[in-house]
Amino acid sequence: MSENLRQKKILNEIPHNGKILDVGCNVYPNNIIHRKILEINKNCIGIDWQEGKGVDKVWDLNKGLPFKNDEFDCIFLGEIIEHLENPRMVLGECCRILKLNGKLILTTPNSIGLPYVLGYLGGGSHMMAFNKEMITENIEINGMKIEKFEYLNSFFRRNLLFRFIGFLIPRVRPTLFVIARKREKFKSEELLKQKRGIYKKIYKNPKVSV
Repeated sequence: MSENLRQKKILNEIPHNGKILDVGCNVYPNNIIHRKILEINKNCIGIDWQEGKGVDKVWDLNKGLPFKNDEFDCIFLGEIIEHLENPRMVLGECCRILKLNGKLILTTPNSIGLPYVLGYLGGGSHMMAFNKEMITENIEINGMKIEKFEYLNSFFRRNLLFRFIGFLIPRVRPTLFVIARKREKFKSEELLKQKRGIYKKIYKNPKVSV
């Protein structure tokens, strides 16, 4: 299994109708996925922090998401939240701009996966790390409900030993794959401001697992 598995899982969840937001669409391998999303549904907006092919909106994601309430039917966040200063706030923003019952497709490295445990991942631009319980808490506190969760044995294409261990022990696979749905109406802008204040206190030290 390899990155092709991750791509297949993601693309199988992309709706053929409705409006899609692809967050972080200019970074490999998400730029490849973005092109394939457009083949499924042309009504897809790409947002990233820097200009590039397929980027419709250049924006600092740490400032939230510059879209109106209840605008999107689906949001794709692929290997993005671990790079953010305040991922819980951004997940709250996803809930805000999703329509009721809208879908969130999310992947992120597994903090107890072999690459993290052995030090292959986690440094550099990674601000946070998540396991199943942590990502569930961060999503559900923001009014969404997880309907599908998987450990993916992706990114082990060249390491047969890691692939075999991941086959035997799913929870040490490197990637978390999550499908969630918006279950609560966004309450108010004031509530969002209160949440952001709480999150800033939680994330005074961003170099922690969430």
